Amino acid sequence: MKTIILMLLVNLSFEIMVNASTINNVEKGDTLSKRMINGLEVVPIKMKTLIYKGQSEVNLWRLHIPDFEESFQNFESKYPGRMGDSFSNEILEKLADWKEYVWTEVVPAEIKTLVGKCSSPHQREFLIWLYVNKEGNAFAVEFIVSDVVLEALNSLPKNMMKELYDNLLKEKCEVIKQVEFCLNKDKVTNQEGKEYIIERWDWFLYNKFGTCHPTKLKKMVEDGSMEKIFDVGGKK
Repeated sequence: MKTIILMLLVNLSFEIMVNASTINNVEKGDTLSKRMINGLEVVPIKMKTLIYKGQSEVNLWRLHIPDFEESFQNFESKYPGRMGDSFSNEILEKLADWKEYVWTEVVPAEIKTLVGKCSSPHQREFLIWLYVNKEGNAFAVEFIVSDVVLEALNSLPKNMMKELYDNLLKEKCEVIKQVEFCLNKDKVTNQEGKEYIIERWDWFLYNKFGTCHPTKLKKMVEDGSMEKIFDVGGKK
């Protein structure tokens, strides 16, 4: 059992740390009018509709600022690249440390708690997409939220989403300078890009495992706590 879990964790952690920089194909849907959400002016764009077994449909919305597209004017292609896979474990560890820091120190606990109250433990309800250039600088942010979370964000303390947005744009990951950016082809348009990547934080995964750090996940396998998560009646 531990061997199987470890294999899954290795794949999961590598996907989160590296290949999560590639963009998902999205179902383009309705675009709502721009609005203020907890102090942040955003344009909600329907990303996709999910249907969970035994439950009603759940819409996922991409929230970005009205002039979001202007953030890409200095790039030859508006499409993201991906990280190469020829870097050391030390670099992977530093990247994981940075992502762990952002989730634990930059994202307010009140937002995580709110999403938890709105969510089923088996659903993705809140993600952060941070757009990062080759210098490791964040230059754009998107939030991916469900219908329920979208409606609930205004109940947060005043301007918390605006402050989170501003703080995310201040982020800089020095280790990314040591990583090669590779061409990534969009499966729908066949367009390519390599000048920036997207780093993602998924509330669902952090809620499930408590971390997405590869070293910490492996330790959970070794001490047996990971098996409890997958056991019936374990952590939800």
